[in-house]
Amino acid sequence: MYYPKGIISSMVTCFKNDGAVDYDGLKTSIEFQKKAGVKSICVLGGTGEAASLTSVERHMVMEETIKNSEGMHVVFGTLAGRPSDVMDDIQKAKELGADACLVMAPPFVRPSERDVERLINEYATLKMPLILFNTPSRSAFSMSSDLIQRLSKTQEVVGIKESSGDMVFMQDIRIKCPHPFGLLTGGDNLYFPTLALGGDGGILATAAVIPEVCMALDKAIADQDYDKARQCHFAVKLLDDVLYKASHPVPLKLAMQYRGLPAGICRPPFSTIDSKHEEEVCKVMREIKSRLQGVVDFVEDYLF
Repeated sequence: MYYPKGIISSMVTCFKNDGAVDYDGLKTSIEFQKKAGVKSICVLGGTGEAASLTSVERHMVMEETIKNSEGMHVVFGTLAGRPSDVMDDIQKAKELGADACLVMAPPFVRPSERDVERLINEYATLKMPLILFNTPSRSAFSMSSDLIQRLSKTQEVVGIKESSGDMVFMQDIRIKCPHPFGLLTGGDNLYFPTLALGGDGGILATAAVIPEVCMALDKAIADQDYDKARQCHFAVKLLDDVLYKASHPVPLKLAMQYRGLPAGICRPPFSTIDSKHEEEVCKVMREIKSRLQGVVDFVEDYLF
C-alpha cells in the first residue's frame, strides 16, 4: 500500500493564451520537477484549477501525466464536480496506475460529519488509496480529529493533507493516527514544523516553482542541518506570503513565468493581479535567488 511522504509538488494546469489545456507545458513542468529531484507530484489538486476543467480534460491531463511521469509517485486530485464525477475520476486514476487520489468534503452544501464519513467510505469502495484533504477555507467544513481517526481505519485511506493551519490540531491527528498513516501539511510555511512534530511531508504549491528549495529543505531536515533548513524554510515562506494575496494560482503562475516555466493564463473566474502585486512576486523571486546562491543548486535550464 502506498503511503504519502516527503515533498509532493502541487502542480498547476498549464493553459494556452486561448484557454486550451497546454499538454506540452504539462510535460515540460513534469520534466522540470524530475530535474529538481522531486519524486512525487500532485496533479489536479488545489493548485490545478480542476473545477474549470471538463471531465474529458481532467482525464486527458491524467493520461498525459502518467505518460510523462515514469519513476515518480503521482497523486491526482479528484475534487471537482458531483460525487459521481469524483467516483469517475478516481476510477480513471486507478485504471491509469496512479498512486493515490486526493478527496475532500463536498463544498457549499455544509454536510454533517456522518455524511462526509459515508461519502469517503463510498469512494473507498473503488479500492484506490485515498488522501483526505481537510481544507475548511475551500469546503466550509472542518474535519474533526475523531472523524479523521475513524476514516484512517479504512484500509484505502492512507493519509491526510491538513490545510487548516492549526498546528495543535496537526498534533492531535498525529497522536490519533500513528504511522504509517501519512500526515501531510498543505501549508508550505508549515513544512519544517510539521516534520518536527512527527508529520510525514507536504503537498506544496511553492514546489511547483522552487522545487529545488523544497527538496533542499527536506534533505537538510533529514541531515539535521538545521541552519540550512531554516534558510530554505524562510525562503519558502517569503514566496508563500505573496502567493495567496490574490486568487490562487494566479501569482504562482506569474512566478513560474518569471523562471521561464510554462504556466499560461488562469481560466475564469481568475484573471490577473495588479502591477504592485506582480512586482512583489518578482522581488521575492529575486530575493530567494540572492539568499540561496551557493546554498541550493537550481536547475540550470530555468535559472532566474
